[in-house]
Amino acid sequence: MKSLIVRAQGFAGEVELSDSQVSTEKKDVPMKHETAYGEKPQTRDLAPYFGAMSQWVSRRLGRDEPVLMTNLEPTPASANGMVGESFILEVVHGRGKRKQRYLLKRKPTQHVYFPDHDFEAEFRVQEAIAKIALAPVACIRGYESDTSILGSPFYLIDFVAGRPVPDRPDYYVEGWLAELPSEDQRAVGASGLRALAQLHSKPLNEAGANFLSRNKGGKQIDWDLDYWDRFSAVSWADGPMAHVPEGRAWLESHKPGTENLVISWGDSRPGNIMFRGTDCVAIIDWDMVSAGDPEKDLGYWLAMDLQFERVAEEMGGSRLTGWPSRREMVDIYEQAAGKPVDRKKLRYYRIFAAYQIACMYSRYHVMRRDLDDETRRKVLNEKSPPIDLIREELAAAHLPGCAN
Repeated sequence: MKSLIVRAQGFAGEVELSDSQVSTEKKDVPMKHETAYGEKPQTRDLAPYFGAMSQWVSRRLGRDEPVLMTNLEPTPASANGMVGESFILEVVHGRGKRKQRYLLKRKPTQHVYFPDHDFEAEFRVQEAIAKIALAPVACIRGYESDTSILGSPFYLIDFVAGRPVPDRPDYYVEGWLAELPSEDQRAVGASGLRALAQLHSKPLNEAGANFLSRNKGGKQIDWDLDYWDRFSAVSWADGPMAHVPEGRAWLESHKPGTENLVISWGDSRPGNIMFRGTDCVAIIDWDMVSAGDPEKDLGYWLAMDLQFERVAEEMGGSRLTGWPSRREMVDIYEQAAGKPVDRKKLRYYRIFAAYQIACMYSRYHVMRRDLDDETRRKVLNEKSPPIDLIREELAAAHLPGCAN
């Protein structure tokens, strides 16, 4: 082993590093990160950047006391998320007296899931939310656009102690949520929905997030549809299947006539919330943030919940006894928001979410390096719940309210 001396405001700390860590040749190196559901293809080995990152941490976090970075590694394979590049950064403050962890989000460079991802907007929106305490988010520590430090832009936030509702295994099948008493299951769902309503409680301009309004002079939904059409164009090996084109045509002919723009989280679901006990303590994962009607996030939440229920049914699971029904979810959200949800818009955005989910599901499996063509074809079929979701949501489109 070789040693590297890292200096932070006059404080010298010694860290044992491997040859690869002290190498001056910086490469964006993929690394194997296996999960029970396949490899996480976005995971990177950041060891070649350890020295430069250590210096950045010393400058950024060591303003009031010496700070030394001691570790930088990918989030565990068991963590939710198969898209963004997330790392846990460990530091020692004040001559070894206090240890602290941070979460580092790095802009992907090779496994680019979103074709035109506004990475900086992730940072800016969390900064805006935290500034006025609009909703629970992690404390922001800094954004860096200089690619020489970590090979790509990145931002740093506080590590929030808690746990998200598991994506895999499906939270309807097993995991900590399924093990809770019924009343606690309901409390978890209600807490997440209240946080969502809180996020939507101020118009976009009052939230300090006008930069999210993309379609200048036009409607946000036109920008949204164009964005997801570009995403869809790179998501299918042999073109959209099943009811995907039908759903897209329906969205074009039923666009809402008015818009009430707020911060739209985008990937709004319990798996992207950190819970402590039954309470939401932080909204995380802002890869899909944009402007939008409040119903856009709520519709996505409901559509995602329906998808998870259908996946669980395929696995022999069933609805959790205490988990709110989708009608109850709307009621909880409305009570927290203090105003009614536009049911017509909610139906529209459930179908919009189904379009998004089908495209995302296909793109993920098309991009996976560990799948051969035959396995990929078996996974991507019109009866797969994330793809069949459009059919189910379209079938309920005529209903005046919100289908269970």
